[in-house]
Amino acid sequence: MEINDIGQIEDMIIRRCVKSFLDVIILDTLRNGGSSGYDILNKVYEKFDVLLSASAIYSVLDSLKDKRLVNVEHDGRRKIFSLTREGYLYADTVIEEYGKFTSQLLAPKIVRSARYNL
Repeated sequence: MEINDIGQIEDMIIRRCVKSFLDVIILDTLRNGGSSGYDILNKVYEKFDVLLSASAIYSVLDSLKDKRLVNVEHDGRRKIFSLTREGYLYADTVIEEYGKFTSQLLAPKIVRSARYNL
C-alpha cells in the first residue's frame, strides 16, 4: 500500500475500528430499538460500508446476551435483540468514554521540551 493512498488507508482504519468496536457499534444500534441480527448487519454496512459476516454479528450478540446487556425475543424465525436496562446504562457509559478517548486522540498536543524551554 502506498503511503499517499489516503482512500485505502481510510478504508483500512474504518474496517479495523468496526471490527474492534463491533460490540459498541451494536449497542449503539440497539439504543434506537430492537433489531434482528440481519438488520444490524445491514445498518453496519450502510453506516460504515463494511460488510461483515452474520457469524461476526451473532457471536457479539451472543456475548452481549451472556453479559445480560441484550434480550432476545423470537418473532417467527427471526430473533429480535434489544437492550436490557443494564445494556442501556453500559452503552451510554461506553459511548461517552469512547467519545472522550477519540477527542483526546484527535486533539492537538503540545510537546514540552526542556531543550526548547516550552
